[in-house]
Amino acid sequence: MVMGNKQEQNQPDAVDTTQSEEFRQFLCFRLGDREFAVDVMNVREIVRASDVAKGNPLEGNPSYDWSHSGKPIKVFDLRAVFHLGEAVLEDSTRVIFVDPDQRHFGMLVDGVSEIVRVKTSQVQESQTASDKMKMVFPEQVSVGGRALLCLDPTQLTTSRQPKDS
Repeated sequence: MVMGNKQEQNQPDAVDTTQSEEFRQFLCFRLGDREFAVDVMNVREIVRASDVAKGNPLEGNPSYDWSHSGKPIKVFDLRAVFHLGEAVLEDSTRVIFVDPDQRHFGMLVDGVSEIVRVKTSQVQESQTASDKMKMVFPEQVSVGGRALLCLDPTQLTTSRQPKDS
């Protein structure tokens, strides 16, 4: 058996970083004819909107106090938030419950389509026109030829809703 020199034997094996690419997963959802995404790390639960008791709209806000599992919870109507009209409750309408930064709330969407897994390197800075929209949609990802804006749910509770989408 031929051994390399002593210096070579003490060197650790080189790590192939091309094989250790990290991935992120996004839940894709629809609002009208547009498709968006939210990082699954923020998603707690997805339920049919008909399974959640709808409450009264909160004054000056596109959100509702709803009841889920016997507990009150704020649900944002994302169609109203992004000025796409008010949601119409259909069989495909869902509430995505998220828990970013320990703030539990729901997002009313027209439908949920899939969970996609993408390489972290494929997640890019958002190319939206306004700074306000970049706060709400800081990232975008291309999936199967579709460019999806990635919603940061923390911005729904910390900033006024954007008017230009």
